[in-house]
Amino acid sequence: MSPLCFTLRHNAATFDWELVEDNGTRASVHYLTRSAAFADVAADAQVRRCGATIRIHGADGGYEAERRFAA
Repeated sequence: MSPLCFTLRHNAATFDWELVEDNGTRASVHYLTRSAAFADVAADAQVRRCGATIRIHGADGGYEAERRFAA
């Protein structure tokens, strides 16, 4: 299976972080911090089986970085 792809972006209205799977099969999930989002993704059984890539967008909406999780 190919790695899962997610986008993590800051929500200025709620001051939290929103994680969305790029193909839209999963509902978006909200986290208080970036670290909480990374920990949840790393613990996911499907991510451990397939791997994942997270594209991170900061509070200003601009692209910041990409983080990969190996299978």
